[in-house]
Amino acid sequence: MKKLNLIVVFAFGIYAFFSGVLIADEIEKAEYHEVSDSVVMAKHQYGSNMTCLATEEGLYFVDCGLNTELAGQFRKDMEKKFTKKTVALLITHAHIDHFFGMGAFSDVKVISSETGKNLWNRQLAIEFNEKRIQAYDRIFSGFRESFPNAKPFMPTEFFKDQIILGKGKNQLIFTTTGGHTSCSSSVFFPAEDILVSGDLVQVDQYPYFGDPTNDMNAWLSAFKKWETMPIKKICPGHGRVVEKAYITLMRNYFEGMVSVLKKLKFKNFDVRDIIRHPDLPDGYWGKGVKRPVWFDFCISALYQKL
Repeated sequence: MKKLNLIVVFAFGIYAFFSGVLIADEIEKAEYHEVSDSVVMAKHQYGSNMTCLATEEGLYFVDCGLNTELAGQFRKDMEKKFTKKTVALLITHAHIDHFFGMGAFSDVKVISSETGKNLWNRQLAIEFNEKRIQAYDRIFSGFRESFPNAKPFMPTEFFKDQIILGKGKNQLIFTTTGGHTSCSSSVFFPAEDILVSGDLVQVDQYPYFGDPTNDMNAWLSAFKKWETMPIKKICPGHGRVVEKAYITLMRNYFEGMVSVLKKLKFKNFDVRDIIRHPDLPDGYWGKGVKRPVWFDFCISALYQKL
């Protein structure tokens, strides 16, 4: 029972913001956003965004959300649109809302960072009884609908640090930086200057940075590197497509938070007194976004790491 509670609490801490989204009686089709001539992002309510990148070699998909049916439909639609076959699925990190629909890609390579092997093993070892399904359904919108057809499996290939995929002018650069998690990775498409960031970029919402392997220094380093790159568009882990300037908004916010928390820690503030301290910076996500219950935990976890 204790192990179950820990798993549920950890999952709640990861993405409880999905519990605020109404679950439809039937699975709704994802919204497709044409980012460029060769890149389409699917935004929906069942887990993470999904992105398709069309190269000379074929199609590469980045993340697949929770729902196998939605992931399969996106793949089918993209194969028809680009008249190309799928080469591989790339997973940016081993959080369940980014990989649970991977059964739609069981016939192709699935590639992820080797840093996440332990997390993959833990996730795939979970046995879902009715109580656990109910718990996950409260956290991840559409989990119950997605569960019956879900067939998650261990990625077929792991890479260390960086791997170059594709041929010719349309190569992809798949890089592990850490940050959001120790295995957080991103895909850069130089031919069209597009970055698929995974949850290193979370748009129009409070960011989650409470994972036990979260490394804020690595996260900020990734931002700084991206700011020097010729990025035109970013396909985030969650939220709308944004431009490069959004990276700077996030970096300024995180740097401001770290600076304030360090000063408070120097003054020996109790963790309970820093969670809503007035000196903490205003969010980059704009007004009208409800503060999720897990955000207090994120701040306290970061404070204790400093």
